[in-house]
Amino acid sequence: GFTRPKQVTRRRHPGEWIFPKGSVEEDETTSEAAEREAIEEGGVRGVLSPFLGEFETPGTGRIIIAYGLEVVEEVEEPAWPEQMQRQRLWVSVEQARSTLQRYAMRSMM
Repeated sequence: GFTRPKQVTRRRHPGEWIFPKGSVEEDETTSEAAEREAIEEGGVRGVLSPFLGEFETPGTGRIIIAYGLEVVEEVEEPAWPEQMQRQRLWVSVEQARSTLQRYAMRSMM
């Protein structure tokens, strides 16, 4: 399970905390997309854990496939792509459960 989750704010809703996530590009696997999104949105690199689960986003019907990530490097500002658009925060598992607004993300913890 998670020991120290990393959360980022949503670009369109800066007061809402989520885990880094995004779309799979044509030439990549879901795990490659997870690694890329961790760098782009969270400014971290690491080793993916096994598949955690999947959920459907309310309203859009998009399927989110989730992986954990053992962080080995935190990219310092200004090197990570979305650093001007997001806040990032290391939290405890208890804090993550209370701040994540999306039930599906809370339930994976």
